[in-house]
Amino acid sequence: MVIASNGEIHTLHASDGVYQGDPLAGLLFCVGVRPVLEQLLDFLKARGFNAHVLCYLDDWTIFADRGGILEAVREFFDELRTNNAHRGLELNLTKSWERSGEQLLETGQELLGSMIGGPEARRAFLLRKIGEQTECLQHLEQLHKQDAQLLLRRSVQLQLRHLQRLLPSEGLDDVWTLLDDAYHHSLRLIRDGGARPRRGAHDSTLFQLPLRLGGLGVPKHQLIAPHARAAMEQSSFFLLREVLPSLWPDHAV
Repeated sequence: MVIASNGEIHTLHASDGVYQGDPLAGLLFCVGVRPVLEQLLDFLKARGFNAHVLCYLDDWTIFADRGGILEAVREFFDELRTNNAHRGLELNLTKSWERSGEQLLETGQELLGSMIGGPEARRAFLLRKIGEQTECLQHLEQLHKQDAQLLLRRSVQLQLRHLQRLLPSEGLDDVWTLLDDAYHHSLRLIRDGGARPRRGAHDSTLFQLPLRLGGLGVPKHQLIAPHARAAMEQSSFFLLREVLPSLWPDHAV
């Protein structure tokens, strides 16, 4: 990387640069690809597309008013490569796809660790994720009690928390309950051992209470999911209405 500052040129070798996961790495990447993004928007507009592009680092999602957008994007990157102006960016066709709104509602599509689609697609996705968690909980039974409860509280139970924000939970209460029951059953096994641990009258409350209040800090997904989703939607609204005001014509910024 070459940096010009105050009339001086500084060369930053890759071995001296930022590492993956460093917040500065994402910032520098976004600064570097922004000109390509602007060129892409101009390219699509010149070909008659009304398109919006949302980027999460190198994962780009394009909303267009008609089909054929993937072929147009492929043509754009081919042209960049021909002109040696691609800035190191390549279109990975094996991870690129084009879907209509009807297709998304019918079959769904996994995106950035969540599922976009209709109720059945979201239900199947969440059930699969819960199945993976159940297998993980079974492995905890092989560990010492203290190790098992620490891993469950500080790692395992956090692995699907992001879906409480990202995944619309309408009609999924019973599925979230399956996950909560699995966690609480695992906690009883850790506490009591044996194939049939006792079910205390206040287990549910004690498992959910924070540590500072004498609990275990494993709140129920089924209770949190609706509120987490609503908070995320409200936060996204204030952000996106500034980025894409055309989507909310009735709300002046």
